[in-house]
Amino acid sequence: MIPLAFRRMVEQVIRGRLGFPQFVAPNTISHAGDLTTSGTTELTLITQTLAAPPVAGQIHVSAFATFVTGTVAGDNFQVRLYIAGSIVSKALHYIYNASGADFRTTSLSATAAIAASTGQIIKLTVVRNGGTGTVTSQGGYNGLSWLILPGAGVTA
Repeated sequence: MIPLAFRRMVEQVIRGRLGFPQFVAPNTISHAGDLTTSGTTELTLITQTLAAPPVAGQIHVSAFATFVTGTVAGDNFQVRLYIAGSIVSKALHYIYNASGADFRTTSLSATAAIAASTGQIIKLTVVRNGGTGTVTSQGGYNGLSWLILPGAGVTA
């Protein structure tokens, strides 16, 4: 679901009150092969460094991670979305069945302020939150997409 503040910013762009949006939806942002967590160490699934927007504004990011299997039923893992070093969204991924492939996707989205500077990073990670097992993420089925609204202020 798109946050109300973000919808209002898009309406302002359409009405010509803000700068033109930069739509970026890469289809090549994924990791190669499967990745498996190790203990309680946070595992980076995807990371992307952004090009500098022409002016500061707002960014809306959507991300998803697909997990193949977990090793212990009842474990839970936290999937985190970072923008410029801050956690902006998180969700729990529970392991219901450890007896085989358990393909499920966890989706996250967030809207945050973005500066007009280079080197800002969007990152999707997973870390064990409870339990003793591991979880495996399927590389080709993870992704990031985003929309930057230059000049957009924070609206309530």
